[in-house]
Amino acid sequence: MEKVGTLKINGTIVAVDPCYNSNEMKFCGKQIAMPRGSYEVFIQKAEGVVAGVLLIENAMMSHITKAVHPNDSYWCGVDAGCVMLSDKTYYHQTHNELGADNAWYQKEVVEHAYDDYHCTSNNKSVIVSSGHGDGEYPVYELYAGDKLVGCCVKFVGFADDWLEPIKTDLGYILG
Repeated sequence: MEKVGTLKINGTIVAVDPCYNSNEMKFCGKQIAMPRGSYEVFIQKAEGVVAGVLLIENAMMSHITKAVHPNDSYWCGVDAGCVMLSDKTYYHQTHNELGADNAWYQKEVVEHAYDDYHCTSNNKSVIVSSGHGDGEYPVYELYAGDKLVGCCVKFVGFADDWLEPIKTDLGYILG
């Protein structure tokens, strides 16, 4: 895995296509109530593309005990070839009822369209290439004991039974 940045989260993280607007987010993204704090962001590559993105509370990587894909609705929809992990407040500040604010979109998405990842300058979000492209990708919650310490979105390398809830096999998820 490669560390690509650090995000500051104020309480809720969203995993969403950065081109979707705030009103549609409930249909195509996932919100996770995370403890406030700083989180390290890692990407994993496979087959020459980004295979997954991991957001983890600082210094908790070695303490993860389980990864949970709570149910079949825990998916992030992608229609623009990328996923944004963002502080929810920042997401709502950059997206209006018609979609992403155009100046924000041009600066943060269009300028980096062919990058594997891009962290925004204020450390409030990261935009990551979604592996082989559009689709729906599972979002996992990561725990150290009973404490939620991070989340992961996996893009490539799933088994044929991907529609069923994935077992809590951390090695399988984080690869």
